Amino acid sequence: MRFLSAFRKAFEIPILCTGLLLFCGDPAAPQDISVLADAARCKAQYLNPNLALEYCDRALRIPDRLPLDVFVETLFWRAFILVSKGEVDRAIEDANAAIKANPQSFFGHLAFAVAYYNKRDFQRAVIGYGNSI
Repeated sequence: MRFLSAFRKAFEIPILCTGLLLFCGDPAAPQDISVLADAARCKAQYLNPNLALEYCDRALRIPDRLPLDVFVETLFWRAFILVSKGEVDRAIEDANAAIKANPQSFFGHLAFAVAYYNKRDFQRAVIGYGNSI
């Protein structure tokens, strides 16, 4: 019994400290988690465009807090949502921003293709689809 008590005490402090660092260590961490959650909600709520757009806008407000792949994917989803709302020119801006952030991104080129397809500029849409492959 003594062994278990000593064992527990030996590991209790590091676990407690790890927990404190996880939740209280870096003041930016909760904000980063919130930004990532907003990016996930942006994608998950795409069938509710107004709510999804709100999440996308919040996630993209401070782009440095998102990993590059999440930033580009969030731009894609916002572009997709904007197209569904008929705001094709804004969607094209997001697609171009995604491609500029990561020229090799599938999501950036797909957003470009979807936006131009909905603008009825089929030549550019085909280019976007081709680049996304």
